[in-house]
Amino acid sequence: MSRRTRVVDQITTKRGRLEVLISPDQKELLQHAVITLTARDSATFVEAILNQPVPSEQLHAAATDYLREVEER
Repeated sequence: MSRRTRVVDQITTKRGRLEVLISPDQKELLQHAVITLTARDSATFVEAILNQPVPSEQLHAAATDYLREVEER
């Protein structure tokens, strides 16, 4: 098995499944969290994962500021 962790999330409908590569920390969180979603919530979640928006300039600036602050510690 590779270093990447593969998580298979089977959608409750009979349409198929979703496979996502996630970090070990994310896997740990998912294994301990129980989330109940409506069909609409599930579709919105999958759409957000598969079609992530491009990060804005404001988000890039915030990330740069954060990394600079963390490095100074």
